[in-house]
Amino acid sequence: MVRVALEHTVLLHWVVERGDAGVAAMLASQSKSVNKSVRTMRQAELVVPPEVEQEIERLTPDFNESEVVGQFRQVCEQLGILDLYVVYGVESVFVHPSVATVNAYCDDSGTLVASPARDIHRGNFALLAPCLIWAGRDLDWLIPGQPRTEGLEKLAASIGAHGALPPYRDGSARAT
Repeated sequence: MVRVALEHTVLLHWVVERGDAGVAAMLASQSKSVNKSVRTMRQAELVVPPEVEQEIERLTPDFNESEVVGQFRQVCEQLGILDLYVVYGVESVFVHPSVATVNAYCDDSGTLVASPARDIHRGNFALLAPCLIWAGRDLDWLIPGQPRTEGLEKLAASIGAHGALPPYRDGSARAT
């Protein structure tokens, strides 16, 4: 949950910073993903009603794949938040089956137990509040007059978080 919140918050910020180019890149990424799923569906010889396949294809925007959003690391680099990419990587250990996850379910003797013997997520959940503040700031930026800016900045200060994510690094202001 924390990893998804972080990823979506950063991608929202990247899109807001990029403006129309960010939206186009996200749509291209979605299109690529749907097209890949359709190819896999056909390869697997999955029986899909023609109406469903037509609807999938109808909803798939056609974009140049060169506009596809890059790897999440590249997005973080463009925003100057490579440190959050590191946190994303740490969170990935908990999303996928791993030694870290299994270790949480082993007691001190190495016996597997039904509930976590160690709280391996305590520090990770502390990232949820800043993610909600940062996403709120980007959504607020899209609203004329930015009515929530002051409250979100105060909330960020109260928990010791940055008030917003840094701007996209291309040397220009937000795109429209």
